[in-house]
Amino acid sequence: RVGTDRGFLAEELLDNGIPRYTRARRGKTVFSANTFRCWYKNCGNKRNWRKNFEVMYLTFELEENNGIFSYANDEFFPIDDMGYGNQGKSHNYYFTTEIATKFTYTRTETYNN
Repeated sequence: RVGTDRGFLAEELLDNGIPRYTRARRGKTVFSANTFRCWYKNCGNKRNWRKNFEVMYLTFELEENNGIFSYANDEFFPIDDMGYGNQGKSHNYYFTTEIATKFTYTRTETYNN
């Protein structure tokens, strides 16, 4: 298990809507601003597997007690046997998810990284 890797994103997005990498040192899962950029842009090298994926439509459920939308699926491994493979594990855990949605911001919400 790799574990979590927190604190490497700025609070503000870049002008193109992509998160901004801010860490100066190598992290557990992200090694540099350039490797992080390749999660969202075609970097023209074999590390970018984004072009091989299809758009997936997921159904998020609204939790009535707190108004939070969530998605839970213990079988969600969209890149099994792709990229660098499963690396000896039953699933390929080395992926990120980009979610595009619209919401209304009322200036009372906060985002916790």
